[in-house]
Amino acid sequence: QTASPNLDALNAALTQYVTRQPALGEGYTVTRLSGSPATYALLADFGPDGPSAVRIYSGAPGQVALAARIDRYAQKDFLDDYIELVPWKGPESIFITAAGRTDELQTGIFTAWRFDGHQVESLWTSDALQLSTYEMAKDGFRITYCADPNPDDIHSCLKMQRDRYVWQDGKWNWAESTPLPGTKQP
Repeated sequence: QTASPNLDALNAALTQYVTRQPALGEGYTVTRLSGSPATYALLADFGPDGPSAVRIYSGAPGQVALAARIDRYAQKDFLDDYIELVPWKGPESIFITAAGRTDELQTGIFTAWRFDGHQVESLWTSDALQLSTYEMAKDGFRITYCADPNPDDIHSCLKMQRDRYVWQDGKWNWAESTPLPGTKQP
């Protein structure tokens, strides 16, 4: 039986494909997803001058092959600007893509995906969320964002909100929403 790939070495080797320094949003990384058989997500982000895409590879050790793809050609509504990939911790191959602006407004669009061993499906996509940040926590995926933008100042928010999502009983579920105080951005 062939050993699992050394992802640290693979990701280090992928850095040689970055065409400019500093990278300016360009990058290529492989992430191990949960589930069986072994499943890996290759994130290719071509930076501000190009699209981004995810390729899913799956199979028995030594027999891993391309199994699914996520890009604007396969998924017509896929936002492919400045993508990051966040794996879910659990028994299934679920992950979140975070895309959007990286300027002071930090406007993000988040999509939860599930790979069932044969194909990838979109489980949920957020609206564009201003001043958004995210994290994967033990209790689920959390997004903090501006729920009430100040119409007189795009750099401030009257009310922030944190939503938590979970994968439970075979479904992507909104679990809770917590109101937070507003903020003034520098």
